[in-house]
Amino acid sequence: MSRVTPQELVERALSLSRTDNCIVIVRQRSEANLRWARNTLTTNGEIADTSVTVIAIIGVGAAAAAGSVTRSGVGLDLLPELLVAARIAAEQSGPADDAAELLSDIAASRDWTNPSESTSGSVFAHLAPELGEMFLTGRADGIEHFGYAEHSVSTTFLGTSTGIRLRHVQPEGRLELTAKSHERSRSAWAGAADRTFTTIDLLAMDAELRQGLTWQERQLQIPAGRRDALLSPSAVSDLVIDLYWNAIGRDAAEGRSVFSRADGT
Repeated sequence: MSRVTPQELVERALSLSRTDNCIVIVRQRSEANLRWARNTLTTNGEIADTSVTVIAIIGVGAAAAAGSVTRSGVGLDLLPELLVAARIAAEQSGPADDAAELLSDIAASRDWTNPSESTSGSVFAHLAPELGEMFLTGRADGIEHFGYAEHSVSTTFLGTSTGIRLRHVQPEGRLELTAKSHERSRSAWAGAADRTFTTIDLLAMDAELRQGLTWQERQLQIPAGRRDALLSPSAVSDLVIDLYWNAIGRDAAEGRSVFSRADGT
């Protein structure tokens, strides 16, 4: 039995839709990962997942209401159930404040008919030898390394009842590494991002961690209170990312955010 393609899921869902307009998004994600602790590789594996999102739109113009439902592991037989759930969600949501007509004059992606792209453990071929070398030197120097590397490729297929057919491929990769020494009384962290895992210099990251452990050799006891702190560029960037993730206007307006206040945001 042949495996259903993302394009078939999009087309079948649109053909079965009974709402005024419909948007279907199929996302196939492939992931490979490595994890290690105490200078030893602990786990590795590959993961594949497919999700289908149906956005049902009832009404037109300013009166349009939309409802969105997402499910994983959906085949052709479950599409009718997903479409009904999206329609019910639209009926319950009421007219949308930001309602607008769906676009229709966008050319289809040239690679629309191509299959999803994927990744595998081979993406770590450049990383693995350096990882082994780092483990060996860490054991010799009394430094324990903990961390993980993840690489994923997401292929997204978008189809609408107005004729849009778009395909997008998004590769992502990240590595996080922690080094601990002196019975784990000292700890340093480093991270890197790379879409292909071909430019990460793991040994350079290890040298950065060792420098951090050396800086911690000198420790001062400071009374509790407000202090000025010097942060590394990577620490600042991580804080900015966390700030971005939490800068959600709706959460602030509903009083569920650090940006909320009694009379607004």
